[in-house]
Amino acid sequence: MEKISLRIFTITLALAAFCFAGCSKNEGAAQQAGQSVQETQTAVRYKDGVYKAVSGIKDDWGGYAEVTITVKDGKITDCEFLSYEKDGTLKGEDYGKTDGVIKNAGLYKIAQNAIKNAEKYGPK
Repeated sequence: MEKISLRIFTITLALAAFCFAGCSKNEGAAQQAGQSVQETQTAVRYKDGVYKAVSGIKDDWGGYAEVTITVKDGKITDCEFLSYEKDGTLKGEDYGKTDGVIKNAGLYKIAQNAIKNAEKYGPK
């Protein structure tokens, strides 16, 4: 049992070291080139157009999300994130209610906070 725990610990430690080493190399290369990581990331140019995607994963209640990104002059100029209920209606003030009534105030509050936070996704 002790050997198995030691092996799991060793593998976990090796994976963590690999992940940290991979992240630090990218930052180091950008800094050596005289650029910050942010400057390196903003140097990317995108093809102009409107791109839309629907989540392939649904939440626990069958809801899903849709993201629309607009690219103009090679830069992202707009991003819209919409969250839908299982039946395709946009999640709004009724999200978290049961049969149109708040039956669980805690669950309703969590659901409404999720909507408010999702509204921040696009602008960020």
